[in-house]
Amino acid sequence: MAAVKMYERAKELEAAYTEDGTDIALFLVLWEDLCEFLTSLGTVFGFIVSDINKKVSIIQEYQQTEPDKKTLQSLIQMEIDTNQTIRKGHPPSASRTILRLNRALEFIECFLSALSEAPSDESSATVARAAYDKTLSKHHAWLVRKTVGAALYTLSSRETLLTQLCGEIPEDEQAAMMKNLCKSLDSSYQAIKKIYDEHKLHELP
Repeated sequence: MAAVKMYERAKELEAAYTEDGTDIALFLVLWEDLCEFLTSLGTVFGFIVSDINKKVSIIQEYQQTEPDKKTLQSLIQMEIDTNQTIRKGHPPSASRTILRLNRALEFIECFLSALSEAPSDESSATVARAAYDKTLSKHHAWLVRKTVGAALYTLSSRETLLTQLCGEIPEDEQAAMMKNLCKSLDSSYQAIKKIYDEHKLHELP
């Protein structure tokens, strides 16, 4: 069950959080599972998955070049201290890259939470579109928004998606599983968002 696997990864990441921040290696492992799930939904999320994979690769490069930095926040703080948060060239700044991964994490959490809580007759496409409009849409150009908006209408039904996530289990157990997953995802999102709030870095170009 995809939800169980993602929850285990998210919970592991949440449990490993220290005063130094969010563990880089565990964050990237979580993204492997999240991308696997998004890919399983079909080509609808292909654009997002492709973009996420590129950004994951950038952070993996930083793991090699900055081996002493074990948390996302330490990478960001390093760039704040050296005035490198908007550095151009390759690789792009870690601060910019992590910001965009965290935006994608917010979208996934918002979508899964709304999908779980929506009425049984609610269209998954409507739920996904609302989650996209609330999160990623405001950071995308008009053409991307139109393309993603149209693609979302190819999603399977809400019932099919929840079964794919949770398996054939009673609705109350399904709801509890999704609630726990989303709670852990949001915990990681908020922990990363905090440093961007503190240093006013949400608008990195």
